Amino acid sequence: MQLTLILSVLSIVSSGWLFPFNLFLVTLPMEKPVNSLNATKAAFEKRLEISEGLAAIQVDEKWGFVNKKGAVKINQRFDEVRGFSDGLAAVRVEEKWGFVNKRGKFVIKPQFDDAVSFHEKRTFVKQYGIWSLVTKRNKTIARPQFETVGIFSEGFAHVSINGKYGFVNRKGKVAIDFIYQDAKDFSYGLAAVKTGSRKWGFINEQNAFVIPATFEAVGKFNSYGCAVKWNGQWGIINKNGTMKTVNEYDNISALDFGFFLAERDGKFGLIDAHGEKITEIKYDEVLPFSEGMSRVKIQHKVGFLNSFGQEEIPLIYEQATDFLDGKAKVDLDGQVGYVTKNGDSLFDRKSVPKK
Repeated sequence: MQLTLILSVLSIVSSGWLFPFNLFLVTLPMEKPVNSLNATKAAFEKRLEISEGLAAIQVDEKWGFVNKKGAVKINQRFDEVRGFSDGLAAVRVEEKWGFVNKRGKFVIKPQFDDAVSFHEKRTFVKQYGIWSLVTKRNKTIARPQFETVGIFSEGFAHVSINGKYGFVNRKGKVAIDFIYQDAKDFSYGLAAVKTGSRKWGFINEQNAFVIPATFEAVGKFNSYGCAVKWNGQWGIINKNGTMKTVNEYDNISALDFGFFLAERDGKFGLIDAHGEKITEIKYDEVLPFSEGMSRVKIQHKVGFLNSFGQEEIPLIYEQATDFLDGKAKVDLDGQVGYVTKNGDSLFDRKSVPKK
């Protein structure tokens, strides 16, 4: 029986209808658990994402969850799953979605055509082509009416009705009217919205424009700024809308620790908010930071950058997971082990030299 670990992906999709349903608590049918050693070895077949201590695992086209050591915690019974958030995971059984807790028990039975992961104790569920807002106890807060939905961030979620976008609060009330062509989630007190001019700007929680709608494309704010595209070029602005830098990159997006991911000719690297290069633009892949470490890849070799943008762990590994509890699982010359944040490795007490 072949075992595969897959990245759990949060999907934000459009349209749904919902009727209120009662709360169910159901225990998953028991199956013979997957051997945890096999799960550990299989972690490198595809990227493994750990969400709230559990990762999605697929066995013979059925999904379950393992812990950080590869031991199966929820047996493989689902046709599709999404990562844990707010203590619950959206799972699909045949054609219907529901939610399980970390003990593998249904807290909301499968009944929806689609579902978004919980954030801030709220989520959107879909039936009959339209979305509705519900709580963890499956109480309907906002009736079925939304065509597209986002996730809750800073107390708000963007949604659309009749092709127009606005925002609702956690009580399901309309907080910002449906007047925009598109919208993104709130970040650092600002949300990007697209106006009738087909340009992006940024509003605050009171729906006042803090940064005028002048941009062709926008990213998400980090603590230092936001990547925007203006007059065909990518640059970085601060929260007042002042352009801090313009660079000749194909794309820029915000990361943690004040870094920005820059792309040029299919290669990636880190720059700061002023456009200064932190790393060379040389990597085939740069992933978001996890416990202060960013996984990077050149050709078939993987290593890690630290929170200063330095190559703390050299690119010598064939495969690696993100860091969890101070360690990342790595594969070197066919041997599976761990590496710590300072580059020390745990391969049968062998040491891998740092760069």
